[in-house]
Amino acid sequence: MHTCPVCGYAKLEFPPEDFTICPSCGTEFGYQDASTSHQVLRQKWVSKGPVWHSVVVPQPPLWNGYLQLIKAHMFSAEDIPWLKGPVKVEIGETIRPSIERGILVSSHP
Repeated sequence: MHTCPVCGYAKLEFPPEDFTICPSCGTEFGYQDASTSHQVLRQKWVSKGPVWHSVVVPQPPLWNGYLQLIKAHMFSAEDIPWLKGPVKVEIGETIRPSIERGILVSSHP
């Protein structure tokens, strides 16, 4: 598996090149990133949501674009407008986003 350098999606079937399309952010590598940096593509994606792009690859259960970016160290919790304070994610911790209330709920298994 490969990781998308734009959104941090860690399950790309092919490397992010040669017209591979990320199902998470929709970046087409070798085309969109030929003239635009990954950082700018990331900012554009985040400014729209960030929402799941693919209609073919199903969105993973409880998927959250912000959390994906944070886990990939591409984004800081402080950058999320509705989130107040840092988010600590520990190994084995389950994270359930609750966007409508503006919080992250976590629980240990």
